[in-house]
Amino acid sequence: KSADVMSDARRIWVQHNGYQLGHLLGAEGPLQVKVVIDKTGEELIVKKTQCIVFTPSSLQLEDDLIRLNTLNEAVILYNLENRYNEDIVYTNIGPMVVSVNPFKPMDNLYADDVIFQYMDNDPDLLPPHLFTTAHKAYFDLRNNETSQSVIITGESGAGKTEATKIILKFLTTIAGDVALAAKILAINPILEAFGNAKTVKNENSSRFGKLIKIHYTEDGAITGASVNNYLLEKTRIVSQAPGERSYHIFYQLLHGLSDEYKAWMYLDMPVNTFAYLSNGDLEAQGIDDGIAFDRMMDAFEHLEVSQEEINEIFQVVGAVLHLGNIQFTGGDSASIVNLDEVTIVSELLQVDITSLESSLVRKQFQGRGRSSVYVKNFTEQQAMENRDAMAKELYSRLFDYIVELVNKKLTGEETNLFISVLDIYGFEQFEHNSLEQLCINYANEKLQEQFNHHLFKSEQEEYRREGVQWIDIPFIDNMGCINLIEEPAKGILSKINEEVRLPRGSEKDLMFKLIQEHKASQFFKHDPRFANKFDIMHYAGPVTYTVTGFLEKNRNTREIGIDATMWTSNLLLVNQSLFVRPTDDQDTSNSSKATVLQ
Repeated sequence: KSADVMSDARRIWVQHNGYQLGHLLGAEGPLQVKVVIDKTGEELIVKKTQCIVFTPSSLQLEDDLIRLNTLNEAVILYNLENRYNEDIVYTNIGPMVVSVNPFKPMDNLYADDVIFQYMDNDPDLLPPHLFTTAHKAYFDLRNNETSQSVIITGESGAGKTEATKIILKFLTTIAGDVALAAKILAINPILEAFGNAKTVKNENSSRFGKLIKIHYTEDGAITGASVNNYLLEKTRIVSQAPGERSYHIFYQLLHGLSDEYKAWMYLDMPVNTFAYLSNGDLEAQGIDDGIAFDRMMDAFEHLEVSQEEINEIFQVVGAVLHLGNIQFTGGDSASIVNLDEVTIVSELLQVDITSLESSLVRKQFQGRGRSSVYVKNFTEQQAMENRDAMAKELYSRLFDYIVELVNKKLTGEETNLFISVLDIYGFEQFEHNSLEQLCINYANEKLQEQFNHHLFKSEQEEYRREGVQWIDIPFIDNMGCINLIEEPAKGILSKINEEVRLPRGSEKDLMFKLIQEHKASQFFKHDPRFANKFDIMHYAGPVTYTVTGFLEKNRNTREIGIDATMWTSNLLLVNQSLFVRPTDDQDTSNSSKATVLQ
């Protein structure tokens, strides 16, 4: 017995490939100790800061980890892992539900009888579930007559999109309006088709953020819903990293449309013949593009979107694909190699072919203070960049239009009571991280700061005001990292915008300015061996960013000739929604600007 007591007294958690149970063997100087890992028998010398005191109660598996006597990172991970191994994917930590992606179907968790079980009973007496969160949000709205928010956050691939759908399923079922519930749930296949894509971490990654609001009466009946979308990843439209795909809709059309329909849209070609799709993967594991297409079409039907509206949407998608196949030559004075592709784009968009051809190879600009428009030929490189800018602008405006279309179909009586569900990009860290990852991780830093404020700062300040005996819980305050990114004039985003506006701005100069401004910051690191890279110490860990491409991605290089071409379109979607001709008092002389945080 004394040996067991001695054993427990020297037992510790060791941070080594995660956290593992081990035993303390002895000191190795003032800052290090010698330990042995229980599972493998491996002996290691580690820093004292890598060790956490073990208590026997921490091996208990709890539905709510707040009930444990000791709560630290090692204990949380031990509980989550062992519950996960028993197919228990949900765990409470106080008011939060932690969800671990099972990467397999678990339909029995979400069946109708389970929904009714959580609807009709006190969820605190039931196992942890996302339905618990939805139940509390709904009844807090009804009982307190105050709007509620559900925030879903986590790293890329954690299962946020699926969690959003599960929450929405409960919130629409409990309100009892079957027809309206079906419409609200129908938004998912449509938004996933146009806004989700395969990444190296996730076969169905949301490449945009969304805030879904469900409006209720005081009695808890649904009156309507709306969607706000944020930060669609535009660069994916024209290029993808190895092992990734563009947006699902491109592949769904090529696999789901009938042969006759594809021939009408000039899409009766193999997927890899389209330049915008050929530099990434052509398939996503576990996704059947034909079946996904059918689900999307069913969703359009639920929302009562007409076939004419659908046809016009598909025509724009097809035009984007064919834009990518337009090739240029000519060096300093660009000309188009394959005019047949220009003809196809003009037919799909129903625009004037002469205007389209001109806007692809010539830049239009106005002299300062003059009404005259001047024309100058693009170089071959400029023409390719302009073509890609046109494709990105077309698709991003189409995506905004689809969100607006969905909102019109879901519009009901807008009340003061609503439940909002926020689903935004997860924290990302890849082998190569660019401007997209910087913006995504910045958004997650802001979410983490909100979490810190509500769970730690405000709660502990309240305890102090009330005189509660309390030992402050230490937490990572990430405001320094947020300031590094967003501070006016000095922050990274401001420096990027500043460099874009300079006539001879360069990524080399950007790096120099970032290093000079932030070299003393504990959140910014730069290794002189890598001239085009810097590290940010995020709350979730350090991320190395490569500035190559930052400035180009931050530019909106669309020229005024593109807008003029789109105004010639006979397609209602294009000339009445995507590119509306401005009134005389609207300035269109400069469409080139920095786009970060705009």
